[in-house]
Amino acid sequence: MMTFKRFLVESQNNTLVRLGTIVIVSKVRSLHQKVLNTPDLESKFNLLSQQNVYTSYLCGLLIADSINDKTLIQRFKNGAGK
Repeated sequence: MMTFKRFLVESQNNTLVRLGTIVIVSKVRSLHQKVLNTPDLESKFNLLSQQNVYTSYLCGLLIADSINDKTLIQRFKNGAGK
């Protein structure tokens, strides 16, 4: 499996996909730290739910890029920040 840093160096993705990937991965990592530091179980579930949303955006964005679907990439661009 390719590391995130290697992906950014070797990928031929356009700037939008690379930037989106960086932003989403940083949010997922931030949420991961919050989950580890939160003692309340209900809060952990909420944080994990948010983390799953960002992970699904990331998967969809990378799939759209790999099949060169500009319409789908635009949808993720407009929806990922919500």
